Amino acid sequence: AVPVDPKKAAQPAPAPAPAPAAAAGKKPDVKPISHLQPKAAEDKAAEPIGDSHSQRAPLKEIFERAIYILPYRSPELVQRIEAAVREINLKALGLTGGTERDLNTKVLSKDEAVNRDLDFIGGFELIDNEVRMFFLEGLGAKAMRMLEDKLPRNEPNNEAVRILKNPDILFGERIFIPFNVS
Repeated sequence: AVPVDPKKAAQPAPAPAPAPAAAAGKKPDVKPISHLQPKAAEDKAAEPIGDSHSQRAPLKEIFERAIYILPYRSPELVQRIEAAVREINLKALGLTGGTERDLNTKVLSKDEAVNRDLDFIGGFELIDNEVRMFFLEGLGAKAMRMLEDKLPRNEPNNEAVRILKNPDILFGERIFIPFNVS
């Protein structure tokens, strides 16, 4: 048993937290994820202090995202995904004849990070004891189409393998830039 301080036990319970903005009839304060997008140094100098997202014109939605979920022990499929991404990214960066090491050591310059025409696939992989998940993004009509050609969906999603993507859903900004191209 935990000893109870009689002075604290006699105090009233704290007042309940105020209702969330949505429950009070107000719009919740939601900020876009675009703050994760690195900006070129000259953009930062010209940008006003404060939340500039509402002041910026919306960007053309050209980036597609996909999530590949597969069993941890699927070496053949993992190799196919990694090989496809590696081939697309080596070509995008002009590293003909390059290796995985070239991609692993490549750090995007500020200009490359904001270049909306640079046709590479970015993302990351999450692994636990049972599942691997690849979170990928790239230009919808280009790199992501090449990825789809290299990794065609041969069957519907099932318990073992799921591909979550829709080429009709596009985004204005990359969110996986901090992971570079490896």
